[in-house]
Amino acid sequence: MILVTGATGKVGGEVLKQLAAKGEQCRAMVRDLKKAAPLKGDNIELVQGDYDKMDSVEKALKGCEKLFLVSVARQTMGEPEFPVITAAKKAGIKHIVRVSALGAHVSADSHLLKWHGYNDTNLRKIGVPYTILKPHYFMQNFYMFVDGIKKQGAFYAPMKEGKIAAIDVRDIADCAVSTLLGKGHNGKAYDLTGGESLTMAQYAEKLSSACGKTIKYVDIPPAEAKKAMLGMGMPDFFADGLVALYTNWSTGGAEKVSDAVEKLTEHAPRSFDAFAKEFAGAVR
Repeated sequence: MILVTGATGKVGGEVLKQLAAKGEQCRAMVRDLKKAAPLKGDNIELVQGDYDKMDSVEKALKGCEKLFLVSVARQTMGEPEFPVITAAKKAGIKHIVRVSALGAHVSADSHLLKWHGYNDTNLRKIGVPYTILKPHYFMQNFYMFVDGIKKQGAFYAPMKEGKIAAIDVRDIADCAVSTLLGKGHNGKAYDLTGGESLTMAQYAEKLSSACGKTIKYVDIPPAEAKKAMLGMGMPDFFADGLVALYTNWSTGGAEKVSDAVEKLTEHAPRSFDAFAKEFAGAVR
């Protein structure tokens, strides 16, 4: 039995779907059983669980051999994930696959990367076999820009001419399934990226081609970007973390392309051109 957390999210949901398609017995830990009811299947059972309620986590872990760990960023470093991996050890979990982030480190400038760095460090110390996946910016994050593209034909970010190799969440899930079911991944950390590193202006060109309309990228100052994020209801610490990420990326801090997806899955990363064709439906 594999316990999948974050099962209603982008990556966790795709991992659950792929594992189930392979006939693996899965348990999806969710906060709201009613909302997650459509996930239930012949080899997928649902269990209510919340990282802030350890008794529910311990119940979810009971009888499982592996754990796919997705967490929600918090302002407090290393919490509440440390109790979860401690409970996993106590429950006899044999392998934990954790979703971290590209560039995660305890000394990172971005709070989000620093937070992931603390959790990665805790996982390495806990004494349970582990694999850490460190994906770059999700291609699916471009869906956040749909309203602006529809209304103004543009999307905005403080990225200047910085390049990033955005990755499709389905490739992240492919890698997760490979490391959960395969061998030789214990103690490994993999940087996961797409197959090409592009500026936001270049991403805009590809979206324009796929959507059949001009879509522009507009560069804005970091302070303006943070103001917009706060206006969307984003917590201050999270907005600060994202702005710090963008600042790092805008100066070439994460433009390298990794070959980990192909090595782990034996297929090339999905292209942004292919993603853009899917994205076009949302814009139209």
